[in-house]
Amino acid sequence: MKQTDLFTRLYIGSEWIAKIVYINLLWIVFTLAGLIIFGIFPSTIALLMCFKNWLSKDTDENDFPIFKTFLKNYKDEFFKSNKVGIVFIIIGFILCVDIVYIAQFHSGLMKALTIVFISISIVYLYALIYSLVIYVNVTASVKLILKKSLLYSAAHPYRGLLIVCLIIGLLILSLYFPVAILLFSFSLAGFFMIKFSNPIFNM
Repeated sequence: MKQTDLFTRLYIGSEWIAKIVYINLLWIVFTLAGLIIFGIFPSTIALLMCFKNWLSKDTDENDFPIFKTFLKNYKDEFFKSNKVGIVFIIIGFILCVDIVYIAQFHSGLMKALTIVFISISIVYLYALIYSLVIYVNVTASVKLILKKSLLYSAAHPYRGLLIVCLIIGLLILSLYFPVAILLFSFSLAGFFMIKFSNPIFNM
């Protein structure tokens, strides 16, 4: 009996790994299909929707159509998700330019400004993560998603910190093992985002 249970767990585990790798490859392919800048946000929303459906109690994971779910959400959310994405890309670019510019100076004022901009960047990162999970959990306009992302960042800072730390851990792992990027890094990041944000939307 114990041996049967072991084989069952190994089979279930191998299925999970295969699905995670498959979703990760879909994310990479469809991001490239959108020329990266126009593909990254639709692909991320499609990835998160896959995990949202997969982890839902109402979904039978054995009959879960991963490709159809991914493709449908990629196409349906292409323009709206890019509107959200463009806002964050522009803000992120401005923050990066400002931090790099200020870091070149060594006066007390500039060091203080560097701390301020780093703090703003942390808020930006929280808002980005929450905007994505809000997108797949709440039907709302782009403006409302952006507004809610700031509110959720303030209301659930520790949960956001946990997700950020896990994603940073994946990034560090990918630096040492680049093959992880191809196999599971993006998928696991999406899995963590859905897994640890679900309690917020199920309250």
